[in-house]
Amino acid sequence: MVYIAVFYIIALGLAALGGAFWIDRNWYKRYMKQENGRVQLAQIRRWEAIHLQRPTVYELWIEVEENGEKRERLIRSSSSFLKRYKRETHIRIVTVPGTDFIFAEEEDWREQNVSACMLIAVAFGFELLIIATAETVPFKTVGYGFVVLYFGVLLFALWYRSRPRVHCGHRTRMKYLVKLSCSAVIETLEQETDGAFRLEKEEADTKDKGYLFFMQGRTCGKARYRAFITPTQEGSAVWLYLLECGNPYALNHYARKLERFLQTELGAVRVE
Repeated sequence: MVYIAVFYIIALGLAALGGAFWIDRNWYKRYMKQENGRVQLAQIRRWEAIHLQRPTVYELWIEVEENGEKRERLIRSSSSFLKRYKRETHIRIVTVPGTDFIFAEEEDWREQNVSACMLIAVAFGFELLIIATAETVPFKTVGYGFVVLYFGVLLFALWYRSRPRVHCGHRTRMKYLVKLSCSAVIETLEQETDGAFRLEKEEADTKDKGYLFFMQGRTCGKARYRAFITPTQEGSAVWLYLLECGNPYALNHYARKLERFLQTELGAVRVE
């Protein structure tokens, strides 16, 4: 009987972790939407409601323009405001350049976060009920201690992740100032380092300042930026524009890693 109780406690703890992970993803999407999003009008091709899921999920197949080409994309959300688009022909959307993120402009993930909080509360409630009905005193003591510690760590993690570090977070356009000349910056960035960073000329037959900057992560895939190195009064500026990213949820990690690399190799200071 004790083993069954332990199993349920672990299962409910994992359910609470799933709710926390859900909230964390929603906060990240909101951050990307607010800081990097671009608004445009899209045509609605098809509207569907999946009532078998709880809460009900709404799907909008839309036609959106990306890089000068029209593509069909899917918006999928449980937010109730999508109901009214059943008979609409257009919707304002937000895209994040360089990623596959696409959101309705009205999306704020509030309803999803409430559902996730309810999941966490129910999981903890059942855990406490199981512990309270246990007959073994040591099991109760250890169980209550585990729940309090787990709940504290969970609250700290949610609080910490709800406060994104705006300055070192990802931006679609990032600018660094360097006290080196443009040629010195290019020469330094073109040198082979640890294989995680690489600078290449965008088009070998042109004389402009366009380069491609690659970042290779060990666990987060890779990101590709368009880089421009321009002269300034005291040195040069390095501009980076995101072209694509293998894992859009790792963009803040890439931004911090990129900042550390440029500070180490160039003494660069991020200003945007």
